[in-house]
Amino acid sequence: MENKTRFQEDTEILTHFGENYADQLGAVIPPIYMTSLHVVPKENLYNPQPVPFIYGRVSNPTTDLFERKIAALERAEKALSFASGMAAISSCILANVQQGDHIIALDFSYSPTREFIKNDLPKFGIENTFDQVRKFLTLPMQYGLTQNFFI
Repeated sequence: MENKTRFQEDTEILTHFGENYADQLGAVIPPIYMTSLHVVPKENLYNPQPVPFIYGRVSNPTTDLFERKIAALERAEKALSFASGMAAISSCILANVQQGDHIIALDFSYSPTREFIKNDLPKFGIENTFDQVRKFLTLPMQYGLTQNFFI
């Protein structure tokens, strides 16, 4: 885990963690890489060795540095960043449910999340219930749900 470093304070992590001034051509602030494609070394074309950056929507040096800094700030092993809130929410939901599961959510959930749970997840065999706060905590028992209960 890279987050076990000499940097202890959050301000040190924000300003120095994960930065390599030699790779940044001496720049104090890391550059923002706005390219979509990266050069793949010739020796990697036919040899499936991992290359850190190929296509900008999958990985890019700017995003990589951001995620490593967030993980260090959270004292976590890894962090992920997403281009939108719905990308983050749907990824979290899809990573934790499977066909046959039942999601219980609040009536006043974020509207796009509510629509995703209500309209899209049933296509994958994932049921849902939306209810009010006062009943919310008793619903898992009513449905016999005993695991993966998130609020």
